[in-house]
Amino acid sequence: MREWYYLDNETKTGPVPEGLLRAKLARGELDQKTWVWTEGMPGWQPVALVEGLSDGNVPEYTPPSPDGRLPDPAARDAETWFLHVSVARLLVMTYLSFGIFQVYWCYRNWRYLQQRDGERISPFWRAYFGIFWMHDLLGRIRRDWKLATTCPPTFPNSALATTWVVLPLLAPFGRLLGETASGVIVLAFATIMPLCLVPVQVAINRANRAREPRPRMSPWTWGQWACLGYGVVVFGLMMAEAVLKVMAERGGGR
Repeated sequence: MREWYYLDNETKTGPVPEGLLRAKLARGELDQKTWVWTEGMPGWQPVALVEGLSDGNVPEYTPPSPDGRLPDPAARDAETWFLHVSVARLLVMTYLSFGIFQVYWCYRNWRYLQQRDGERISPFWRAYFGIFWMHDLLGRIRRDWKLATTCPPTFPNSALATTWVVLPLLAPFGRLLGETASGVIVLAFATIMPLCLVPVQVAINRANRAREPRPRMSPWTWGQWACLGYGVVVFGLMMAEAVLKVMAERGGGR
């Protein structure tokens, strides 16, 4: 099946499978005036002039002049696929933010799918309620058609998602075993949960590195800085509480 590029507010989008392009046309998200291009075409053309996509009203349709604003159709898009960050950044940011970076990780990957495929979903809520959507997210990354064009992912998405979801649900039961056991369990799931995302990130990075031209790593965004700032504030409060506790104990011993 052919892959197509199309212009959305003069922004080059794609490649997308022909089935998805036809679905967008059927839903009215694109129309006969939308400029499209696929490999083998000499240049961009409106849908109305493309055989197989046109609705048959070609004689009555006069395409607008592009006025030199159309991008080079053959230029390879260097946009990253999914959130393209190093494994080290994923782990360090997750631990420094006390796990909040995992929510951001889910949000960015859901937003990528939303923008690329034009889905009517809420990346924020799917990330916030990650325990309900992690299986779906990892499954879609595992089967993603773009990643499959370079290095098809092979990670066990079901096992990783199940482990990621179950671990935090077990934490409350640790209280039944005592304070020490509860602390050990909480530390264990906080350490293991981010490791479940490592094989997924490795697959994303491997597929991006196999492209030509190779895209750069995803840049630092306000969301990542917010996760880091949250971790710094929480760590500072914990340290302040520990210092005050020590001072109170010393004061009480006098």
